Amino acid sequence: MESGKPLSAFVVDVDYFKKFNDTHGHIIGDQLLRLVAQVLRDSIRECDLATRYGGEAFVVVLPGTELGACKEVAERLRGRISNAKLTRRTTGQAIGSVTVSIGTAQFRAGESAETLIERCDLGLYHAKETGRSRVVAEFELKVLSRLE
Repeated sequence: MESGKPLSAFVVDVDYFKKFNDTHGHIIGDQLLRLVAQVLRDSIRECDLATRYGGEAFVVVLPGTELGACKEVAERLRGRISNAKLTRRTTGQAIGSVTVSIGTAQFRAGESAETLIERCDLGLYHAKETGRSRVVAEFELKVLSRLE
């Protein structure tokens, strides 16, 4: 942020995680979160930061990245997670797949990290409200608000 280079972030939330946990149990739910974390680590650069943020949410920070490129990274991540086939380790039983919803935003000079995350959350909430398994960038919210 201090370098003046762009910095973008996104918030990832596992869709219907509570239902997944209730159906498959907390141990399998924890395995799912570890899988999502692994996909995150495998999908970002070494200079990027991915961290857990609350129950089933993660935040990813991409230094030196404009919002459009951030959305592309988020979309690739969303696709990798939704294409993953989950199996119960102990039995080999197929569990199915899960999806994630993602909201993205780009840092604005002078704002706090909390404000950046709040803007990511707005995109995340819109993704959840409009069908889940989507990536919504903050610029899409601006376009939508003009149309309403």
